[in-house]
Amino acid sequence: MAAASPIPQPAYRPRPVDSSQASKNTSTSSSSPSTPAEAGDIAGYAIYRTKTRDDAPGLVRLDDLEADTPAAAAALWRYLASIDLTGVVRAWGRPLDDPLLLFAADRDQVRVTGQFPGLWVRLIDARAALTARSWAAPVDAVIDVRDDRVPANAGRHRLTASPDGCTYERTDRPADLTLDIRDLAAAYLGGTAIDALVRAGLAQEHTPGTATALDAALHTTRLPHTVDEF
Repeated sequence: MAAASPIPQPAYRPRPVDSSQASKNTSTSSSSPSTPAEAGDIAGYAIYRTKTRDDAPGLVRLDDLEADTPAAAAALWRYLASIDLTGVVRAWGRPLDDPLLLFAADRDQVRVTGQFPGLWVRLIDARAALTARSWAAPVDAVIDVRDDRVPANAGRHRLTASPDGCTYERTDRPADLTLDIRDLAAAYLGGTAIDALVRAGLAQEHTPGTATALDAALHTTRLPHTVDEF
């Protein structure tokens, strides 16, 4: 990666954090949490630049930050903010549910400057995708799917899912919900609520409560996110 850098020194500086060190840096101390303990487990890393040709002095540009625990994530953000002569830490492409906003002692010092779509999914085989997915709660509903490009996905299917597994089979029963394969794919990732699609007119709920039940079943602990730009 350093070879691709426009500056003579390595542009990326991985900073590993071990879990024991991170837990010791949860106060307002500015000491660096980046040096792993000799026998500690690595709990996170940050990839950043302190300056590029087009950036003003005092800017730390974060390219990626991953952590196994909240303590490790907080320690990495604290380290970035404590780098000498830092005025601004600019992070590109962070998850929508990044805990940084909750980490900040002064919320006004952290600003979200923009949001943009970065992850798309097209369900080629809806049955295979839905049966391979994990489910957070039980649901039993007939879904009428519209798909002009892949006819095998189209039609009414009975979705029976729970944390123990899922079946998705064709049925002649009346539909509880109708939606397009595009919107099913968005909900499949866990970041788009079926109820929101119904309220936007993109899905039609024929049986009250179906959208709520599907949202509970499709729930994920974290919103979908990708660190790759494409």
